[in-house]
Amino acid sequence: MCISYNSTTADTQQQQAKLDEALAALRAAAESAAPIPVVISDVHMPDRDGFALAEEIRSDEQLAHTVIIMLTSGDRADDVRRCEQLRT
Repeated sequence: MCISYNSTTADTQQQQAKLDEALAALRAAAESAAPIPVVISDVHMPDRDGFALAEEIRSDEQLAHTVIIMLTSGDRADDVRRCEQLRT
């Protein structure tokens, strides 16, 4: 599953809905016989960034094993540390 933000095509409410839909899809897949093994997420998104999404995934017992790949075009020193903390 790929989760990203495109500022030219999505406003904040639409993006929030897409994140909620993505989490719902992950949970539904986890309950089925075909869980989604990998999530690719943008780090910098409005309202709930990729780190908040990763925290939600890691805190859900059904999803905690999901591999999370974080992508960013930014150069923030804390990004690497946060990825390590979240095992992404």
